[in-house]
Amino acid sequence: MTTAMLVMCLTYVLNILDERVEDQLRQLRLVVAGQAPWTLLTPGIIGISALFFMSRSMAAASPALRDFPRAPWLLAVLGTVIGVGASLLLVWLPDGWVCATLVVVVGALFVVPNVLDAPMPLSASPSEVRSTLTLRAVAALAWLSVLFYFSLQVPNDNAWATRIALFLLLWASFLGASMATYEGRHLSIDAIRKAIPARLSPWFNGVSHLAAGAFTFAFMVLAWRYWMLRVDQATLPGEIPPWLSTLAIPVPLAMMSLRFIAKGIAELITGALGLHAEGTPAQQGG
Repeated sequence: MTTAMLVMCLTYVLNILDERVEDQLRQLRLVVAGQAPWTLLTPGIIGISALFFMSRSMAAASPALRDFPRAPWLLAVLGTVIGVGASLLLVWLPDGWVCATLVVVVGALFVVPNVLDAPMPLSASPSEVRSTLTLRAVAALAWLSVLFYFSLQVPNDNAWATRIALFLLLWASFLGASMATYEGRHLSIDAIRKAIPARLSPWFNGVSHLAAGAFTFAFMVLAWRYWMLRVDQATLPGEIPPWLSTLAIPVPLAMMSLRFIAKGIAELITGALGLHAEGTPAQQGG
C-alpha cells in the first residue's frame, strides 16, 4: 500500500511538472519570437533557481564535502542540469516510456528490496531461505514486468497520470480501511463501552462487531453487484479496465466483514465462558 501511495504521488507530481514545463516552453518560443515579454518565464526562472539552491544545500550538508568548499557549487550546477534535462525528457519522451521508467525506478528502489527483506521463519534452513528469496524475487520481477508492459501502452496525453492516481487512491483507501479493521484501529464509539460493567464488555463487543459485519457485508453485496455491471464494459486502449478499478471496493469490504464477524463470534464466546476483556474470570454481581 505504501508503494501504491508513492506511485500515486509521483504520477501526479510528474503530471503537474509536465504541464508546467510544456507551458514554459511555449512561453519561451513566444519570447524568442518577440511576441511576449520575458516576465512570462518567471515561474521557470524561480523553479530553476530553487532547484539550484536546494542542490547546493543538500551537497553542503554532506560531511564528506566539508573539506571541498567549491564542491557544493559544482554539484548544484550538476544537479540543476540533470533536473532541467530530466524535465525536458519528461516532455519530449512518449508518456508510455515515462510511465514505464517510473515502474522500473519504484520497483528497483522499493518493491524488490521490501520483498527480499520480508521476515523469514526462524527455523528455515539456508537452502530454504535461498529458495524463498529466489521465488520472491521472481514473483516481484514478473509483476513488475507486467506493469512495465502495460505502462508502455499508456496513451500520449496528460490524462493517464490522473487515471492512475485515482486508481491507486481507490485501492489504497479500501485496503487501508481493511488493514485498520485487522489492527483494531478503525473508528469506534466508546461511550457505551466505558459505561457498562467489565463482565458485559465481551457481549457488547460481540454484538457491535456482528452489527458492523452485517452492515459491511450488505455494502459488499451492493459493491459486488456494481462490479458485475462493470465486467463487460468496453475499455479504450491505454485505459484502466473499469472492472479492475471497481474490484477495489468489494474485495476489501469482504475481508472487513469477515474480520468483524470473526471478532464478534470470538467476543461472544468469551462472554459465554465468563471471561472479561483481560482474560480473567468475570466477577459475579457488582
